[in-house]
Amino acid sequence: MTFVIAAIGSAIGLGNFWRFPYLCYKYGGAFFLIPYLLSFFFLGLPMLMLEFCIGQITQKSAVNVWTQLHPRLSGIGIATCYASYVVGFYYTVIIAWSVVYFFCGFISPLPWSS
Repeated sequence: MTFVIAAIGSAIGLGNFWRFPYLCYKYGGAFFLIPYLLSFFFLGLPMLMLEFCIGQITQKSAVNVWTQLHPRLSGIGIATCYASYVVGFYYTVIIAWSVVYFFCGFISPLPWSS
């Protein structure tokens, strides 16, 4: 259960954590929460479990899993690895900005106040 929670937490990301309260306020409060939760329970969670199950059954890497299912699907595994690489690049910068602004928030006067 801890692994599933950690995987969901890494899939959600910092951008959704920042934007979700703003979007809820902008588009009508809890009304935005209904499609979000429906999408999570009926699309996100089953796809996450499907990915975990396929990985557990085959005991192979992302590229080899899709190649084993069908040789023409190997591009999905390659695209997944490439997307993870690109996301890792820009996500590191976003986290660094968050850390910088967090520590700048303790400086008096605030750097962005003037």
